[in-house]
Parts: sequence; structure tokens; C-alpha cells
Amino acid sequence: MIGGTSRGVVLWSLGVAFVLGGCKADLCESKAPAFQLDLTLPASVRARIKSFRVDVTASGKHKEQLFNSGTLAGSETSVSVTVGAAGAAGFSAEVIVEARDDQGMTLAQAKGTFKGVGNACNFFKLVLVGNPPDAGADVPGLESPSDGPVDLPDTGQPDQPRDVGPRERPPDKPALDTRPPDGPKVDQPKIDMKKIDQPKIDMKKPDLPKPDLPKPDMKKPDQTVPLRTCDQIYSTTTSYHLCTQTATNCAFYASVYPSYQTCTTVCTQKGGTCVSASIPQSWTPWESQCIVAGSTTCGTSRQSAICTCTRIP
Repeated sequence: MIGGTSRGVVLWSLGVAFVLGGCKADLCESKAPAFQLDLTLPASVRARIKSFRVDVTASGKHKEQLFNSGTLAGSETSVSVTVGAAGAAGFSAEVIVEARDDQGMTLAQAKGTFKGVGNACNFFKLVLVGNPPDAGADVPGLESPSDGPVDLPDTGQPDQPRDVGPRERPPDKPALDTRPPDGPKVDQPKIDMKKIDQPKIDMKKPDLPKPDLPKPDMKKPDQTVPLRTCDQIYSTTTSYHLCTQTATNCAFYASVYPSYQTCTTVCTQKGGTCVSASIPQSWTPWESQCIVAGSTTCGTSRQSAICTCTRIP
């Protein structure tokens, strides 16, 4: 029996089985793939619905069936569809539902596509929409015209004969002469369109004396940057001992024991340039470090030397 939210019996199977009614949700996970389709019916035609046509395509299978529903007591009913093993990995179902009266005329319909999982825990819903009435149906209160002649009301005026013969063409009216009347011709003075000689304007620029402007002094200002002291430049050199400082150079004792280095390397490591190199008298005491015992070159590798390097800013 269909009515309200009541449930019915198995209608048919597809591998798909249709049940007018629903399934119990508490047992759905252990059941074969299926779905419950809840139908909401339009109130305007619910009392006239006597049957349903259900069309389902699911998991590559298609089936349709028409079944009687009896008189519906409520606005909702449902259909259960068993898809079968083909939907075990999930399925897509396209459903078409038509509600019909006792003459087989479609009163309402709906169509939907749904995605389901591989068990019976699938609950879908369709809202049926009522069809508009036929355009040719009789409308109450509007009578159809009879097949006989229509009598016109008497207006009290005598009938006037109608001239159905050819009508005569009215006489042609003379065309109006819209030309101005002829009068004496008036001699109009001729205008001489020759160009009037205009004096030519000399557009050359007048020669103006160029003023003697003082040339700017482009000499660069003195931007001499003061040079740093020898201690500021070379004091971090190994065994550094300043011997002399001039305006441009620094002479100092340096030792790179146990390795060997040149004064060129010692100077360039701090940003300066080697000017000359000398051999110290001894590395100790420190007073002997600045006593020149012989000469050498900037590029000679030694364990200790008196290096003369340039001062830098």
C-alpha cells in the first residue's frame, strides 16, 4: 500500500529490484548495493494519482515498470531499488518518475541523477512537479460559439444599400505652378576673386649678438681623502712592529713564521702596495727588528722582513 510515508512490496529487479517503500538504515551497511528514493508529490494532483512509471538506469543496466499505487493518503512515498553486485564499487543511477491518473495521463514527473556507494546506505530524494493543464481544455464559464449564424442587434436604422460596383475616379485637379513670376533681371556686380597681393613677411630670425657668458670652471674640487695611519692599516699583521711612518708609506717588521710569505702578500692583504723590502737584523729583542741588515725584494718569500707598504685611505 502506498500512502503518506507507508512502505510497499518488491516490484521488480534489474539485478535491480524496485520496492515501493524503504529499507531500514540500521542494516544497510551489510546489504547488497541499493538505494531508497523518497518521492514528494504535488498537493494539486496527489488525490488523482493512481499509478507510477519508474525508469532506472544504473551500473550499465536499464529497466522501467508501471505499477498501481492505489489512493495516496499523504504527500510522500518512496521506492527502494536493489542494484546488485554490479554496484559493489559504487554506482551512478539516472531515475525518471512519472505519476499518472486512472486514464494513464501524466500528472507530475521528475528526473534525477545520483551517485551511490557499494551498499544499501543510499538515500535520494525527488520532488515531482505537476504538469500544466492542456491548452485545449475547456475553461469553466467560457461557452464555445455555435455553428449557426450570429444575429446582430437591431439598431433602429434602415438598411443602407452597399455599392459594390467600380468607383469612378475623381476629376484631375490642375497642378499648381510653384515657379516665381518672371520679372526684370537685375545685373549683379561681379566679385573679383583674384587674390590680393599681401606683403611677404620675412620669417628669418634676426641676427642677434651673442652675449659673452663666463665659462664655468669645470675643475673638480679637491676631494683628497685623508690617509689612515700605519697602525690603523697594518697593525693586525702577524708580529707587527711599526718602524717608520711617512706621508705616504709605512715601514714595519712582519713575521710569518713558520711559513714563508712575500712583502707583496703582506701589503696587499691589507689593501696596500709593496714599495720595498729589507732584511731585519734579528727578530729579538724588538729593538733589533727595525735595524736593516740587508736588502731583499717585495717578491722574495721570507719568514720575517721589514716591509715598506703604501698608506691608503
